[in-house]
Amino acid sequence: MPRIALPEGVSIHCAVDDFLWPWDRSTPVLMMHGFARNATFWNRWVPGIGETHRVYRPDLLGCGLSDQPPKGYRYTPDKISAQILAVLEALSLPRVHWVGESSGGIIGLLLAATYPDRIASLVLCNTPSRIPDQIKRTYALDHASASDAMRTYGVGEWCRRTLGYRLDQERASPDLCDWVVHEMDRTPPVDCIGPTEDACGDAAKRTARTALRIWARGQSAAAGALRPYRFGILARVDLEGQRRWADASTDG
Repeated sequence: MPRIALPEGVSIHCAVDDFLWPWDRSTPVLMMHGFARNATFWNRWVPGIGETHRVYRPDLLGCGLSDQPPKGYRYTPDKISAQILAVLEALSLPRVHWVGESSGGIIGLLLAATYPDRIASLVLCNTPSRIPDQIKRTYALDHASASDAMRTYGVGEWCRRTLGYRLDQERASPDLCDWVVHEMDRTPPVDCIGPTEDACGDAAKRTARTALRIWARGQSAAAGALRPYRFGILARVDLEGQRRWADASTDG
């Protein structure tokens, strides 16, 4: 699988799923994992999408098979965007359909607002447009922030203690729950500044005219339902060259 070198002297891994004939030229799909997750979280999605599109699944620095970030590295929207742009350039991907889960959706939203010619469509799964203070306190456990909690307990234990806010444990099997904890535990605690709500809100305004807006409570994600949030999922539906825009609101 390709590895893409970054200016910081490290490289990121990108899984490529290509089951098409060499002459097939459909717009590829880039699938972006959420916080502390990795490309394997999309495994069950690939067979269906791979029938008609080449699929690219990068791991951000520190996640999956990518290198660990340099000492003192801080995740910012600009640095995360630079990682993705490096993937697009290295793999000669001028334009992609973006499928993102959780913070992976926010990254797609920010990229679509900043580089609209690079993002053909957006499919955002369980992507929050606003994180209430109550949820921030929940993820922080008994610490000042979620980052502090992860440094104290480790990412795996932090994930296990907050798993009910990530999966619907009444529906998810014990094996799935254990797998999610194990995979997230592979990601070391980091000092991270993710895409901010202000940046997300600004990006949403700039893409609002070409987006399907779906507000849902308890929307299902790749591995289950994240019940306590009110989520904004925006999608520009253009997979087959036909654009259909809609605006819907629902409380599930």
